[in-house]
Amino acid sequence: MPIPAHPSAPEPNALLTGERDGYRLKWKNDGTDYPAIWEAFRRGELSGPSLSRPRRRLFRETRLVEAGGRRFLVKRDWHVEKRLEKRFLYWFMRGTRYSRLIEFVNRAVGHGCNLVQDIYFVAEKMDGNTCLEAWLIADFMPGVPLERRDVAVWADELGRTVLKIHEWGLACNDIQPYNFIRTDQGVIKAIDMDMSSPVVVCQVNDLWRMRSLFGLKAPWRGGPLKRFLWAVIGVRNFVRSYTRRLRGRPNGL
Repeated sequence: MPIPAHPSAPEPNALLTGERDGYRLKWKNDGTDYPAIWEAFRRGELSGPSLSRPRRRLFRETRLVEAGGRRFLVKRDWHVEKRLEKRFLYWFMRGTRYSRLIEFVNRAVGHGCNLVQDIYFVAEKMDGNTCLEAWLIADFMPGVPLERRDVAVWADELGRTVLKIHEWGLACNDIQPYNFIRTDQGVIKAIDMDMSSPVVVCQVNDLWRMRSLFGLKAPWRGGPLKRFLWAVIGVRNFVRSYTRRLRGRPNGL
């Protein structure tokens, strides 16, 4: 399927917005009509292999599709966030996890960041501040996903990647080996990021995960707020770990 061109807008690579079929849309203005790709996928004109992890297939599905000689990841998420604190955060931050993600990634990529998966399109069906269903079109980044056994070998490079991502005003917020890929050049890049909390909170979450999972003690880059959050999130992590052990559920990867 050829990629349709979208009418030009005054600012290249800015985010365009719109509404369609009860969804609110955001997409990158780079000359490609991403809403048309989304609609073609929904009509069944585009398809591809599933890349979803088995345990998430009940409420999230990711497929690799090709359009106009390019490969994209098309993700559908119909997991309704029921936690009150998350719904309050979405209201407070005036955006859900996906609408915030495309904004932050678009800004960072526009300033030269090349260590994260680019996001091209987001569609969200909303009920007030609750997202009932979301779609996302992202760049397909060729590489080898990291596995648990790779952590010891690539831990230092992984740590440098995460800290560099922080410098671009981003965060992973879900540090697991399979959320990173290694390119043929040996560069570690982040995929499937989550910006569902304020950036500084997500970054401190990253620092804790790097320490607990990989034994990496990242240097501090931040002031008193980040140190305060480090202490608070440390207490939260301890409580979570303790309650998981009481329920007989393992911690870690």
